[in-house]
This record gives sequence, structure tokens and C-alpha cells, in this order.
Amino acid sequence: MSSDGQENSLNIRQDIKIYSGLFDGSEQEHFIIPENRYVYLHVAKGNLRVNDLVFNAGDGARIRHERQLKFSHGHNAEILVFDMRPVETNYPYR
Repeated sequence: MSSDGQENSLNIRQDIKIYSGLFDGSEQEHFIIPENRYVYLHVAKGNLRVNDLVFNAGDGARIRHERQLKFSHGHNAEILVFDMRPVETNYPYR
């Protein structure tokens, strides 16, 4: 999902992009947090390492002061990453 339908994503009228990922075993991925944005991470299933912290099923985190997330060491993990604007910035969608 995205606010602009980028890469054939579902177009929604919010300033947000939602990514999903599956990690099991040796898969690794880096997510660069765009400038003036923050992310909310939710682990729906399994567990994995994000940077140097272990997240388990049901865990979530609002992340504002990182520029990059490294996902690794997944065990049957399903995650959602919400790329959002901080509330204090101006944007036409309200």
C-alpha cells in the first residue's frame, strides 16, 4: 500500500507505505528509513533479529531515531513495516 500507487501497490489516501516480509533461516534484508519519516514494526509470527534486538511474535516498536533496519536470523517470521510521516509535519492528507 502507498499514497501514490507506486510499483502497482494499492493506492490509499494516507501518507504511509506498508511493507511485509517473511524471514526463515539465513535471509537478510536492509530497510532504509527515509529522511523525516519513522516506522512502526510489527512481528505477526515467529521471531527475528532487527539490528541487534530480538523480536518475537506480537512484538512491535515505533522507531524514530534510526536510519536503517537490518532484518536477520528469522525463524518462521512474518513482519509488517509501516513507513509513516511524523504527526508534526504538514501533509495534505488529514
